[in-house]
Amino acid sequence: MIFDDSVMYRNSKAEDPVSSTRRRRFVQMIKNSDFVIAGNEFLKTEVLPFNPNVEVIPSAIDEERYSLKTYPVQQERVTLGWIGDHGSIHYLEKMKPIFERIGEKYSNVDLKIVCDVFLTATG
Repeated sequence: MIFDDSVMYRNSKAEDPVSSTRRRRFVQMIKNSDFVIAGNEFLKTEVLPFNPNVEVIPSAIDEERYSLKTYPVQQERVTLGWIGDHGSIHYLEKMKPIFERIGEKYSNVDLKIVCDVFLTATG
């Protein structure tokens, strides 16, 4: 199993982040996993009581290990990207006016959203 989010807790808008259902499912997944890759040390500490076979592979890119890609030709289009799920799309919703202004000012900018719901579906 590989994870880099605190799936055992509710999203940040919830009054109480603790969810017995989420915790129970998390523990069950961890116990049934042969090996777990956690995105950070905090997640590893959440796994260890249930499975000792866990290692951290940081979600962030190690800039010392990977160099930036160079682009020989300047691109005409610019893509802004956002990845998240329905539990965090409210952050993107708050930024909607900013993206609209960018789109009005720059005709060469695209917004790519990867999510399990549409932005317009949230209100």
